[in-house]
Amino acid sequence: MRLFIAIKVYPTEMLLNMLNELKKYGKTVESENIHLTLKFLGEVENESKIIGELEKVQARKFTMRLKGIGAFPNERRARVIFVTAGPEKSLANLSEQVDNFTSAIKRDHPFAPHVTVLRAKQPLDIKSLIESNKEKEFGTQEINYFSLFKSTLTPSGPIYEELKKFQLM
Repeated sequence: MRLFIAIKVYPTEMLLNMLNELKKYGKTVESENIHLTLKFLGEVENESKIIGELEKVQARKFTMRLKGIGAFPNERRARVIFVTAGPEKSLANLSEQVDNFTSAIKRDHPFAPHVTVLRAKQPLDIKSLIESNKEKEFGTQEINYFSLFKSTLTPSGPIYEELKKFQLM
């Protein structure tokens, strides 16, 4: 099964408004699917070993802040639009622990704390959109746990199923 480890994001009204504004650029992420990926695992045969390792994570609870938008690979040829997440130190610590306890599966790219809100079929030039929203606040969320998710790809978009929650200290 296709798995990833993430923090479920409960969208604020400000974030939902941004999703609505972005629809003209491409396919926005469904509000129930918004998350911050800590690590993508890919195809995994036996999730019970992953669960056992993730239960060893000992990170502290924190308040996540969503502020400003950005793009991958860059603002002139954006294929992904995201909201930046912080505090970077807390998120990086949690991601590093997750990575260490699941080290048998190599990370596919360096961790960058963000919440994907749109995927574009064609590259977009969104430099002005990023500039006008770089200080925009999208809310905060108390982070008390992270989760292991199963991802099922369908023609109408991914379906995410939360398999297990892992409480933070």
